[in-house]
Amino acid sequence: MDAGLFIQPIDPPGNNIAYTYQRTLEAIQFVENLGFSEIWLGEHHSGGWENIPAPELFLAAAAERTKRIKLGPAVIPPPLHNPVQVAERMAMLDQMTFGRTQLALGPAIIPTDSRLYSVDRTKMYEQTNEALDLILQLYRTEGPITFKGEFYSVNDGEIQVRPYQTPHMPIAMPGSASGNAFRQAGKYGLIPISPFIYTGEALQAHWEIVEQSAAEHGNPPPDRKDWRINRCVYVADTDGQAFDDIRRRADEVYGEYYFALVGLDALYKDHPTEPTSAVTLERMAERSEWIIGSPATCRDKLAEFSKSCGGFGTILITTEWFAPRDKVHRSWELFASEVQPHFQAQADWTRRSADLWHRVKAETEMPDFAAAAES
Repeated sequence: MDAGLFIQPIDPPGNNIAYTYQRTLEAIQFVENLGFSEIWLGEHHSGGWENIPAPELFLAAAAERTKRIKLGPAVIPPPLHNPVQVAERMAMLDQMTFGRTQLALGPAIIPTDSRLYSVDRTKMYEQTNEALDLILQLYRTEGPITFKGEFYSVNDGEIQVRPYQTPHMPIAMPGSASGNAFRQAGKYGLIPISPFIYTGEALQAHWEIVEQSAAEHGNPPPDRKDWRINRCVYVADTDGQAFDDIRRRADEVYGEYYFALVGLDALYKDHPTEPTSAVTLERMAERSEWIIGSPATCRDKLAEFSKSCGGFGTILITTEWFAPRDKVHRSWELFASEVQPHFQAQADWTRRSADLWHRVKAETEMPDFAAAAES
């Protein structure tokens, strides 16, 4: 199992924007050194909480500070852009990073973003699908293309800079309740990403949609190793410390953003008339299947979670800065050193080596170190 960060980012209105950018750049460098495989960075233009309007610019800066980790915007919303420009800019970034770029596409979910750009929200999914089709034709066609759609058109044209990766960088579709993204992922052989709010049967349904769509379009069966799932993960020395570390900030982010603005409180209420104030952090963690607690607890939770959804390839840790910077870094460090290895082959290698040592030691006459020390 690989690991990455999903950085929206989340910062309360009024924060020092320049500082939050530097903190995020520092975080990307930090997790690369831990062995994380990828970073996804959101794009938003309004609302005050998610303050990166140009993720390609940000990722270009991150590329100069890193060497290996893959970098991708999640998502670039085509309804806010010309898809030819999206294809060009991402191809350029892929060349600049020598093939470390990924791309995720999706509609402009935040209402004030679509209002700012005068987007028809009733046609966002259709517009996104058409833009995806155009971008893929630009990347996958050798030579000029002619494309005439409802929203976009190209007349006998092609982009002069192609991606470093052939025929293009990995492209992902983060999904929602509509299922549109997962259908597109199956249709075109793309990466499905399941957001953090989905659990259990809903997650299983995501993968089933990808499989069904792939079969309908005559594609090979998709590989679960390509499936990314976004999850809240926080590791501390003990279970109690993990909850104590994040309680104040998580309550703020959920109460003022996810509940008040996004409306996610309905997911956590026992009944529609229950006051939002009755929703506890523990209830949120349980219902959204957060991976939170000590390393041992997080290993158990992650194993159970992976089994419940049938297995997946990469866990994307939601980066919401629920704790101070040093504690968040410590959480990532504990995850990389004491949780993730148990879901990789290296854990078996080292266990076998340790077991062999114990067997050989039992059969071998060892020096009397205690006697040697006394003499």
